[in-house]
Formats: sequence, structure tokens, C-alpha cells
Amino acid sequence: AKGDTGAAGRDGADGATGPTGATGPAGPAGATGATGATGPAGPPSLSDSPKVVKGYSVSRGANLANADLSDSDLSNMNLTGVNLSGANLRGADLSGSILNGANLTNANLTSAEMTAITMIGGRGFSASLNGANLNGTRLFNARLSGVVAENANFSGALLTGASVVDSWLAGSNLSNARIEGANFARTLILYKFSDFSSVALNPSSTPIVGTPLNLPEGTVICAFKLKQGSSC
Repeated sequence: AKGDTGAAGRDGADGATGPTGATGPAGPAGATGATGATGPAGPPSLSDSPKVVKGYSVSRGANLANADLSDSDLSNMNLTGVNLSGANLRGADLSGSILNGANLTNANLTSAEMTAITMIGGRGFSASLNGANLNGTRLFNARLSGVVAENANFSGALLTGASVVDSWLAGSNLSNARIEGANFARTLILYKFSDFSSVALNPSSTPIVGTPLNLPEGTVICAFKLKQGSSC
């Protein structure tokens, strides 16, 4: 007779771990990010190189007394120490230029463009606008310091936002000039020799700051006559 069925055998041991599979292909590259906004343009570089204008070599320290530079482009130049006394600069563009220590005595700057110029005098007020004609000249945001502008004509000039400090404007004519937001700190203005009868001042604008210092004895001072008939 057949014998009984034998007991089931035990499970075999686990097989060894198989080898690691190969690395899959790289995924597609991500999209390129958006281009950033262009930054603001830097200030124009000032040229120290001589520039020939109407036959004159214009550069820092040049002697251009009585030169005819009317309607010329002299913008963004380093004109430190230049002598422009008696020069004809009517309608010239001097915007952005440096005129430190320059001499513009009796120069004709009628309707000249002088936006954002820098004109700083040294000892003895070496930057001069004495007797200069700046009728209708644009001096928007100009920086004038230590400048003597005795008997200069600023009538109709645009001085909005300008800084005219530590300067001397005795006898200057600012009739119909626009001066809102200007800074005339420590600038001496002798009203009895000056014409402020029509200075255009916007009441809502930044007020004039600074008070004239070192006043000559007996001088009548009125920094600005805001309207006809007003008193100091």
C-alpha cells in the first residue's frame, strides 16, 4: 500500500537583490527666465579733450575772452578755469558742464542753456558772472557757489531748483525770473540796487531758504519782493 504524503517542504531563502537599474535620461531644460528691466542711464561723462568750435579750441583753462561761441554745443564739458570774459554765448548749450573758477565777466549768455551746470568759486570768489547777461537763460538745477554776479542780468531766467549759495548778487536784475525751489543760502542781495519787482514765485512751491549774512552797515535788504508793493 502507498505510504502517507510527506509534509510540505519549507520555503527557500530569498534570492539575492538584483543590480540597480540604469539612470533614466535627463528631463528637458526649464524655460529661460524673463530679461530684467534695463537700469537707468548713468550720467554723461565729461570731456577733458579740447573741442574745436568755430575755430576756437575749447577746453579747461582756455583763454576764450571775447570769443564768439553763440549757438555752440559746449555741453558736458570740463571747463574749469576757462576765461570767457566778454564772450558771446548767446543761445549756447552749456548744460551739464563744469565751470569751476571760470570767468564769465560781461559774457552774453542770453537764452543760453545752462541746466545742471556746476560753477564753484575758490578763495576770493574766483568764479565771476559780473555784468553777464543771462536774460532768459535756463539755470534749472544749476549749482553755483562762491560766485560773484554783480550787476548781472538774470531777468526772465529759469532758476527753478537752483542752488546759489555763498555768492554775491549785488545790483543784479532778477525781474520776471522763476526761482521756486531755489536755495539762496548765505547769498548777499542788495535790494536797493536790485530789481525784484516782477519775480515770479509760485506760493505752493518750496520756499526760499537762507538769509543774507555780513550785511554792510545801513544797507536796506529785502531777499525777495514777492509782489508789487510788498515791503521788506
